[in-house]
Amino acid sequence: MKGACWAGLLAGVALLWSGAGIDLGAAAQAQDSNHTGDTVVLQGGEGEVYIAGLPGGWTLGFQESNDIGHHLEWVPQGQPVREWRDMIAYQLFPKLIDLEPDTFLTKMADHYSDSCEQVLATDIEGAASNGYPGALRVLACTRNKVTGLGEVTLFRAVMGEKAFYVAQRAWRMDPFEAQAIPVTGEQLDNGRKLIEYGLACRASNPQRPCPPGWDPVLETIDDAQPTIVYKAQ
Repeated sequence: MKGACWAGLLAGVALLWSGAGIDLGAAAQAQDSNHTGDTVVLQGGEGEVYIAGLPGGWTLGFQESNDIGHHLEWVPQGQPVREWRDMIAYQLFPKLIDLEPDTFLTKMADHYSDSCEQVLATDIEGAASNGYPGALRVLACTRNKVTGLGEVTLFRAVMGEKAFYVAQRAWRMDPFEAQAIPVTGEQLDNGRKLIEYGLACRASNPQRPCPPGWDPVLETIDDAQPTIVYKAQ
């Protein structure tokens, strides 16, 4: 989804817990300068995790768990959670181990069709994570029938051996025409870099290694805690 695909999207042609007391110094090398905010770890089970970083200045505004999975949302500091215009979200679905990433993103487009006046979508692109199958797609909603606002969301879905993981970077704005999507190529590129930074890994599997420096951190994690947020220092 590079170059022409992003241009097609913008032209409307193809278009969509806090881990207290744990020092992340040993894991700092797993983060780059663009990810100076919170770090989230999603536990798939039996040592499998999905590790992701957030930009500085974003705060955890919402989290929810149910029988299906776990959902966490971040917004920029000062931005109302209920009236967000920018959002980063991570989701963990422990029971969806047989769901293919392409199938998930196709179903998401169907869901958008039910709630939007018009849906625009890029083709699904492969976006594997550390050998785990993954896919990426952008979905745009010209006007959500509930909120009355337009939305553009960049999704990345990863199928682990023990769970299914989803990363999202979303923008919300006034309703727009399909030929005038109000998200720039730079915004989309930065969003893509953000969600592609997430890594699924399993310490016990040398073919799915976790980042250097993370082993001591992961050894301290409570297996009963499905999502852990390490607050930025």
